[in-house]
Amino acid sequence: MSPETIDAFAIFRLPHNEKTQIISGSTCSGLISLSALTGETAFIVSPFNKKDQVFAIRSGTILDFNPLLFPDLAFHCSKNVYTDFPKQHYLSIVEKAISQIRYTKHFDKVVLSRTKSVELNMFNPLKLFSSLSSAYPNAFVYLVSSPETGTWMGATPELLLSSNAVHSETVALAGTLPNNKQDQWGEKEIEEQQMVEIYIESVLNQESLKYVKTGPADLITGNIKHLQTRYQIENSNSRFNNSAANLISKLNPTPAVAGMPKEYAIRFIAENEGYNRGFYSGFVGITRASDQQLFVNLRCLELQENKATLFAGAGITRNSNPESEFYETERKMDAILNYLV
Repeated sequence: MSPETIDAFAIFRLPHNEKTQIISGSTCSGLISLSALTGETAFIVSPFNKKDQVFAIRSGTILDFNPLLFPDLAFHCSKNVYTDFPKQHYLSIVEKAISQIRYTKHFDKVVLSRTKSVELNMFNPLKLFSSLSSAYPNAFVYLVSSPETGTWMGATPELLLSSNAVHSETVALAGTLPNNKQDQWGEKEIEEQQMVEIYIESVLNQESLKYVKTGPADLITGNIKHLQTRYQIENSNSRFNNSAANLISKLNPTPAVAGMPKEYAIRFIAENEGYNRGFYSGFVGITRASDQQLFVNLRCLELQENKATLFAGAGITRNSNPESEFYETERKMDAILNYLV
């Protein structure tokens, strides 16, 4: 290993995998298409609503990670400034969304998010990575840092697309409740998750892709649970075999992080959330010549100087309750916050 400081790297652990790995190398100066990385090994991170456009850390190899062998990692702090709006701001935009869903009929669902900034003291990103890996074995846990992206980390439960030469897989993940026996799935959560199913199935059918559908079933991740439906796709379409970027550009962003129909929901988000999501609710993962493992970037934070900003959203439908949606975002932030302070 070179004694020089490594200033562009990603540390990650795939779901249901005990092995922590690292990739380091050069980064592109701007966004590139996922298809431009065909055959390469790279760690990628994509902003919200950029289809298949990504920042990439390009490298020929992925190594097992031992912190003692990588003592000179440079963590890049973002200069982004976020305004943590008061609770009433979030309640008001949720109320506005519910009203528009019920009376204008322009959209049936919109995912509204918020931020929370936390002061840090002697923060160790590697320690948080280790804690998240232990706490969330079924999540994709990552830490990425480069001059272009800053430092982001998280433990996301949502697969966007996993693909290899034989088959591919995606999921419809939506609906959130506390992980306890008292709270049962209601009409609101079931309807919200079904919207994501309908969208994903429409994309797969448009692409003439054969798939096997399983679920919905509970996906438990720490203090909360979701409804998840899995789609295993046959890679019999030669155009799809050549590039997953085509499917990514149609799936991303899914109604699970944007809404339904997407164009109206995304417009409402841009006009009302009050901040730039950055990489939150985009996607993150690895691509290699033999496979791709890409995940929606949820349960995540961005590192700034002496503080971190956490992100979380909730799916708003005609049956939403503003207070309940606010506390859903609180529970989602707690998934990281409980191990941060």
